[in-house]
Amino acid sequence: MKPLLATREIRCSSPRDALWGALADTAQLNRAVGNNALVSEPIEGDSAGRYLVETRLYGIRMVYEEEPFQWNRPERLSITRKFHNGPAHDYTYEHHLTELADGETLVSLSIRIAPRHAFLWPFLWVNTRGIANRLAQQVRRIDANLQRKDSPYHPEKKPALDTLAHARTKAALLAELKPSDADVGEQLARFVASFPDEKVSRIRPFELAGDWEVPRRTMVSVCLQAVLAGMLDLQWEVICPSCRTVAVQLSTLSELKSQSHCHLCDITIDVDLDRAVEATFRPSRAVRKLDEGPYCIGGPFRTPHVVAQTKLSAGGNAQLAVPESPGRYRLFVRGGSSASIEVSREGKRVVELEAGEALQPAEVCIAPQGSLVVHDRLGQERHVKLEHLEWASLATTAHYVSTVHAFRRMFSADVLQPGLQVKVTRAALVFTDLTGSAAMYTRLGDASAYRFVQEHFASLEKVIENHDGSIVKTIGDAIMAVFAEEQAAVKATIAMQQAFGEFIRERVDAGDVELCVGMFAGPCYLVNANKILDYFGQTVNIANRLQCQSEGGQIVLPSAIAECAQKHGWLEGARVIEHFPAHLKGLSEPFPAARLVVES
Repeated sequence: MKPLLATREIRCSSPRDALWGALADTAQLNRAVGNNALVSEPIEGDSAGRYLVETRLYGIRMVYEEEPFQWNRPERLSITRKFHNGPAHDYTYEHHLTELADGETLVSLSIRIAPRHAFLWPFLWVNTRGIANRLAQQVRRIDANLQRKDSPYHPEKKPALDTLAHARTKAALLAELKPSDADVGEQLARFVASFPDEKVSRIRPFELAGDWEVPRRTMVSVCLQAVLAGMLDLQWEVICPSCRTVAVQLSTLSELKSQSHCHLCDITIDVDLDRAVEATFRPSRAVRKLDEGPYCIGGPFRTPHVVAQTKLSAGGNAQLAVPESPGRYRLFVRGGSSASIEVSREGKRVVELEAGEALQPAEVCIAPQGSLVVHDRLGQERHVKLEHLEWASLATTAHYVSTVHAFRRMFSADVLQPGLQVKVTRAALVFTDLTGSAAMYTRLGDASAYRFVQEHFASLEKVIENHDGSIVKTIGDAIMAVFAEEQAAVKATIAMQQAFGEFIRERVDAGDVELCVGMFAGPCYLVNANKILDYFGQTVNIANRLQCQSEGGQIVLPSAIAECAQKHGWLEGARVIEHFPAHLKGLSEPFPAARLVVES
């Protein structure tokens, strides 16, 4: 039976890239044209489809298999659905965006539907034309909004806000914030109250910090305080390293497991706190009810680093267009096989690869706007995609959040399950200790000496917090602190020695007490130790033992980090007095270390 085909062409004044960004957000597009929310469940099988979806269409409960979307950014998007019931066998929607000479864009829409029975042809024809008309009308509305520099889908649905609960939680938030952070708190409260559901249902602090031009640390701290105030809820998401969408969503870190699975990409995820777990926020249900849909479960908007995606048929081949921008990309086939793609003017115009248990060849150099041709050798229908590797991540990782002072102070109960060891690819750890403290206890007595130690802890804690770090724990007279970045850790060690110098100058009872500091950065594991997030591994051992190499008033760190710090100007206020081979317990070879002193 001949399928139905409805096409529309809309000439738009907006540039192609802007229109692509709006139309790629298929969730908002579906919602705007009046589609109903979806319910999906994972499926297995020989087809490329990974999800079975249920919704209401034409007033009928419909079930269909959602095939992976196919696109080539920013030109073409295609969506195919295979229905298990209802009046149609299958449905395909496509749009093409063509740049015109005058800077305008031609948007070409097409809808193809295969009727299940001949007598349903008139019913489907009327409805297909109606869908095409609504889509064309929405494209015109998007174009008009873009021309006014407005949100593409303006006006959005009015938020379902409980104004009394919002006012109460806003007051509680502002009461706890520092005066310098009050404006950010006000802005967050406005955001929660007035922005569309799809914007506030997954609040990413780094994204807001960039949009509002505020420090990331401030944004994270304000969001955490908003959780305590009852305005926001904190959620943890395990992110697939390939599609970068949410594989698992958790309410607490205690629900985290060492591995997870992405059904779409069919890969196992080793949970790494600074790569695979992201902290996001959403309005508390007492403050605002959200229409979260979902209205779409795939699409380019959800995976902005994917420049092209298509279906690879069993025993067949697929072709992906290479972007014109040179750079590093990755070709990924569902199941985990991948190849490194270098887009360079020295590359070939067409490169062929074979997708078996692995992708061969594993490394490819191809010219801009060339073609990658992938041949299936497993006899499986899968999807294949080209991913940009240099996509800037805006993920507020779980490791980053765990280094925020406000998190450790306010959310100490949100820890990993006992016995679980979660990898952190790189953490910067600082240890401090006091020399001459034993003599001080003898000289001053236990009570006065204890007070001295606690006051020095408070002095150093301020420095650590001001340098975007957090105290993990104190052990006797010593501090263990963690930083997300080495630069912050190096600068903090210098500031700690400076702050301690000022501290003891004000103390007539200090005697010969001095501060020793050691710092190291590397991979380690995060664990639940006595209901706090603690670190263990060789990185911890080396950082602690470098501190033991410090003499009073000194900082000891790896020579490689000291050289990097000198090169990038991180050593303001300090200087390297020597590089030396440190003999550390547990290491068979001397460790190249550097000794720093604070300049007077």
